[in-house]
Amino acid sequence: MGIGANPPAYHDPRSGEVTFPDGITEMNSPPFAAGIGLSPLGANAELQWAGARSHNRWLAEFYQMAPERCHGVAVVPATWDMDIAVDEVKWARKNGLDSIMIPCMWGDHAPYHHPKYDALWTICEELNMVVNFHSDAVDSAQHLDRNWPPEEPGTAPLVGGTGIYICEARWVAARPLTFLI
Repeated sequence: MGIGANPPAYHDPRSGEVTFPDGITEMNSPPFAAGIGLSPLGANAELQWAGARSHNRWLAEFYQMAPERCHGVAVVPATWDMDIAVDEVKWARKNGLDSIMIPCMWGDHAPYHHPKYDALWTICEELNMVVNFHSDAVDSAQHLDRNWPPEEPGTAPLVGGTGIYICEARWVAARPLTFLI
């Protein structure tokens, strides 16, 4: 017997699940670079939004089977267009999602303390939407070399790059909050 209208007798009603989009392997992440990295660098805005919406529709439908125990994090590539981002936040809330994930890195777009994002922060506050960033969304090329992963067998990334990446990845995740403060 699976999760659904008649959960098993042993189910603890205090338990639940939060689902963040995956993107480490790209095998089970939202399509078109709309996963946890969500970097606008070199991305196609139209495709990134299509991938995010596809993921969000799937997530909303998936969580409708047990909304009291499930919490999904909608993907919102917020750096591109505020009207679209605000509409996606409204759609997510209307469809049972109460959290969004936006990019840690804004690339050559405006940083999060720019007034262009005011409409996004306002709608998230009005709808009580939690805003998330992923902890490991870092430009690996800055740490590991532009040739990462190595294209030639036997070549290695810059010495020390992996350690620097591991140390700084957690700080990069806090960077958007620092800008907001």
